[in-house]
Amino acid sequence: MPGLARALRETGRADEARSLLTAKLDAGGLDAATERAMTLELGRTLLELEDVAGGDRLLREVSKGATDETGAEAQFSLGASLQARGALKDADGAFYKLLLLYPVKRFHAEARFRLGQINEKLGDYPRAREFYAELVRENPDHPLAPKARERLDVIGP
Repeated sequence: MPGLARALRETGRADEARSLLTAKLDAGGLDAATERAMTLELGRTLLELEDVAGGDRLLREVSKGATDETGAEAQFSLGASLQARGALKDADGAFYKLLLLYPVKRFHAEARFRLGQINEKLGDYPRAREFYAELVRENPDHPLAPKARERLDVIGP
C-alpha cells in the first residue's frame, strides 16, 4: 500500500494518495510495520500538499524512538523538508540526529553531504569540512563523494 501511495504522489496525484492512506490508516487492523510505513508516506504526501505542520508531525511520530529503516527514512525526510524550507539549524539537528541515532547506513552519506551544505550556508566552514571529509573517508565510492571532494577544494583546509 505505501508503494501505491508513493506512485500516486510521484505522478502528481498526491490528493488521491492522501485519501488512500488516510482511509487505510483510519480503518485500522494494520500490523505495526505497515502502519508506520503508511504514516511515513502520508507525512511525505502532506508535505507535498504543503501541509507542513501535518507532514512534519507525522515524520517525527514515525522516527521517534525507532532506529529501524522506516525510522531512519522518516528522520532523513524530516531533515530534507526542513532544509528545503530554509530552516537550516533545524535541518542540521535532524540530519545530525540521523547520524548519531540510526544505524541504517544507506542514509548516512547523503546526510553528511547535506550537513556539509547546511554548514557552508551557516558559515561554519570547519564543521562543513568535517562532514564532507567524513563522507569521502567513509563512502569513497558514493555518487556524492566527488561533489564532497570538490566542496573541500573550494572551502579549503
